[in-house]
Amino acid sequence: MALLEKPPTLEDAMPKKPLTVTVNRRALLVRLERALKKDGRKIRVDRIGRQTRYLLVDTKQNSLVEVDVDLEEFAHRIGVLEPWEQLAPP
Repeated sequence: MALLEKPPTLEDAMPKKPLTVTVNRRALLVRLERALKKDGRKIRVDRIGRQTRYLLVDTKQNSLVEVDVDLEEFAHRIGVLEPWEQLAPP
């Protein structure tokens, strides 16, 4: 008599993947703009040759707050990007 085997379930058939979602750069910039607008700040893009750097500007005081902003780290810090989300490679 053969042993009764458990029938395969959907979880068994699905490949195991890390639970991360990639967000493209433009979508992240839109999220950041929306969140920063409430505080009177903006993310500006400074393109020099082939280099691109992001600047955080306070529009109320017309001053530069931060230079060379790491978008992914900054978005996680202010809560715009969830822990399971990551920035898509360029």
